[in-house]
Amino acid sequence: FMADDIRLWTEVQPEIHREDIMRCYSGITLMPGARETVRALQSRRVFVAIVSAGVDVFVGTIADMLKVDDWAANGFDWDDEGMLRGPAPTQVNSHEKGLLVEKLARIKELEPESIVSVGDSSTDLSMMIPGSGFIGFNPARQRAVDAFEAAGVPVVLEGDLRALWPHIFDGEEFPDSGEGD
Repeated sequence: FMADDIRLWTEVQPEIHREDIMRCYSGITLMPGARETVRALQSRRVFVAIVSAGVDVFVGTIADMLKVDDWAANGFDWDDEGMLRGPAPTQVNSHEKGLLVEKLARIKELEPESIVSVGDSSTDLSMMIPGSGFIGFNPARQRAVDAFEAAGVPVVLEGDLRALWPHIFDGEEFPDSGEGD
């Protein structure tokens, strides 16, 4: 999809600088409960990673804001002056995210049973490697809801990441930190 996006962008503006792309992603905000959930997971020594077929500039910004342990996404190819040449080689294929989950599991020496992936689209189910868990979260399309239900995974319809907690920790309520968003 990145090649298609770049083609459309360059039809409007033939030369695109890295700063132009950075400006597009400035001012992003996190969804409710994101910081609190990552912080609470890490306080329990849970390894938190983002695996996204999205753009690394955007995903990296979110990963930095949340201080996650690792992340992977797709990038752009820039020349020495910072001009866009095209998409970089694909690191994360949207239908094969499980390959990266398996790689992270090997690197971090994690058993699949200790892994819970979270996603909002049907292609995110590819992260559910054998033995691991998956939670459908805030799906935007009915197709995703249907795929999650067919896969027999829990589905959280609300857009607050704290709502994942009881699914990860067997009915346990999210710990009250006394902090707001």
